Amino acid sequence: MAKIETKIHDMYAGYHDSLIPVQEAHQDRVEEFVEHFVNVTAPEVIEREQKAMEKKIKSAREGFDIENAKVRKREEKIVYRAEEHEHRTAQSFTDNHSGRVAKIALLREDLEAGQRTDDREEETRLRLIMTELRQMQERIDDLTKVREVQDCTILDSMLRSQEKLQDSIIENFGANSEQIFEDAANG
Repeated sequence: MAKIETKIHDMYAGYHDSLIPVQEAHQDRVEEFVEHFVNVTAPEVIEREQKAMEKKIKSAREGFDIENAKVRKREEKIVYRAEEHEHRTAQSFTDNHSGRVAKIALLREDLEAGQRTDDREEETRLRLIMTELRQMQERIDDLTKVREVQDCTILDSMLRSQEKLQDSIIENFGANSEQIFEDAANG
């Protein structure tokens, strides 16, 4: 009986001294890696990408504001020209009816041409902005997919490590070890 107890004691001492510390060290390394990835790497990547997108959006907004200022300036010029033209037209009403009609027709053409040009330019700007926003959203979606794949890979690796550890424990301490413990306890 003493031999069995010594043998059991030596067997457990071997596990505690050589096998379990290796597994615990491996598990600690995996946990440190996951913790570093979750708490440092992922937030850094997200923050970096977010700053880049914020910078692009800010740049696009600034460009849009500049274009709006240009449009307002053009509108002011058009209004100013319209007011000037109206004054000249009022004077010409008294002078010549046919001259007034011709001037009004020219004014309409000028305003419509300017409006058409402005409309085309604004449509082009808006199309470019929408394209850039769509590309940014696609980039965000791509980064999200990559992140999901990386997370799944890490989780699968952790699951395999846990399964190996469980298999090792069952193999080394399985059903036979319960019988040994009972025999040792009954002694």
